[in-house]
Amino acid sequence: MKNKMNIALLGFLLILNSACGSSKDDVQPSAQNSGIDKVELNAPERMVVLADSVLQLKADKAASNRGLTFKWTLGDKIISTQADAKITSNTLGEQPLTLEVKDGKGRVKLFSKRVFVAKNQEKEVLGYIPHYRDRYEFQHWKDNVTMLSWAFARVNDGGKLNMMLDAAHEKSMKDVISKAHQAGIRVLLSLGMGRGDQKPAFSKAVIDEKQRAVIVKDALDLLKKYEFDGVDVDFEGWDNGISTDREKAKGLGILWTELRSKLPKTYLLTAALSMIPLEQGRYTSEMLQLLDYCNVMTYDKTGPWSKTPGPHAPYEYFKKGIQLVVDKGISKSKILPGIPFYGIKFKSATSTEGADQRTWKTILATYPKAMYNNEWLEENLYYDGPDKIRKKVGYVKDEGIRGVMIWELTEDYYEDTSKSLLYILNKALKQK
Repeated sequence: MKNKMNIALLGFLLILNSACGSSKDDVQPSAQNSGIDKVELNAPERMVVLADSVLQLKADKAASNRGLTFKWTLGDKIISTQADAKITSNTLGEQPLTLEVKDGKGRVKLFSKRVFVAKNQEKEVLGYIPHYRDRYEFQHWKDNVTMLSWAFARVNDGGKLNMMLDAAHEKSMKDVISKAHQAGIRVLLSLGMGRGDQKPAFSKAVIDEKQRAVIVKDALDLLKKYEFDGVDVDFEGWDNGISTDREKAKGLGILWTELRSKLPKTYLLTAALSMIPLEQGRYTSEMLQLLDYCNVMTYDKTGPWSKTPGPHAPYEYFKKGIQLVVDKGISKSKILPGIPFYGIKFKSATSTEGADQRTWKTILATYPKAMYNNEWLEENLYYDGPDKIRKKVGYVKDEGIRGVMIWELTEDYYEDTSKSLLYILNKALKQK
């Protein structure tokens, strides 16, 4: 069933300015008095709304008293002949919206906008997809996710964003965005990345006013160029307790504030939250309130960075990440805890040196019976198998959490969907 709490009421105004004073235009007095030249539609060129929610367009009441007529058309359907219009649509995808204003002399003024109607489900499933893959199997995602996050636009020196795309990968990205929009799936642009060689540039930029401004400008330009539906921020340049983290947290909060103020009101702002700074209180309640969704990275507890081997995404860690955000006063409806579609393999049971990641696809190919476990102790391999995913999904449902986040979709096993973690996850979400 649809989540009625997600109903959005959005208002945009038709502004009819005063027609008094001289005009340089050669307009007949009767036509000039109609005020048609002064009518403007103050709405974004592209609006994102949820299916079955309400998009309300309000006209200045003065406009209806000037002898003007109005015709609002969504797609090929006339939805209103009044100065006001309400849009409620369950047709997913992009649709043209036009407003035709006509005066008594037959003069016409036409406004053209676009409305993207997105999925509106009780539980959100956000899946990250990395920029470096050669193949994107969208056919498996279209019915199983509500949002995608394209990772990443890298933050370079000076705050400049780099999409890291050659021509082939740019074409693939555009294809994913186009197919996602046809299916009513919102696509976010994720800024950052967790790789060590990327962290210094982002760390410097986040605490510098001029460089933050560059990040915001570039992000908005990329949203417009590729028609992303919002921004995700993946800042992982923390020093894990050193005093510089306080300065970084302050700068990150300012960056989120600036993005929030500049993004179109119907676009999303999300962030990937690291567990250690979350435990240390680096993310304040005021910061987290700026976000539409908190994507909690409830994985990578262990790895080559940890002291001892062990499960990298245990169930209790999953619960802890959720509770840390709830303790900040954030609604459960804004929390998306992370589920990894990969495992960590250690070289021995006593050392983390040389530990590396293994995708679910690789794990199944190497250990076919991995379906029935969450670890392979003989091989010092830890992962989220189907049983653990069902348990985590059950907790999300029982506790009223908004949904889940996945890192990342291309690591799944799609050759047999009965073994796909995404399909298993969705089946568990939909079970009553």
